[in-house]
Amino acid sequence: MLKSLKEIISRELAIHPSKIDEGSRMIDDLNVDRADMLNIVTDLEDEFDIIINYGKLDSFVTVQDLEHYVESKI
Repeated sequence: MLKSLKEIISRELAIHPSKIDEGSRMIDDLNVDRADMLNIVTDLEDEFDIIINYGKLDSFVTVQDLEHYVESKI
């Protein structure tokens, strides 16, 4: 799961996956903005055939938060 998540985030943000870990903070460390987050979530929905509640976007502070949410949906 983490590997796929890192690949999606790195592709969206054009950064190397090695710069992303579970503790990476989406805004503070990775500079994710709302548009980036929507693209990441859309890619995750396609990748894992799930639906992510867009109202939860602000609760994804770290990569691990997003990972746990996706895992709960699959």
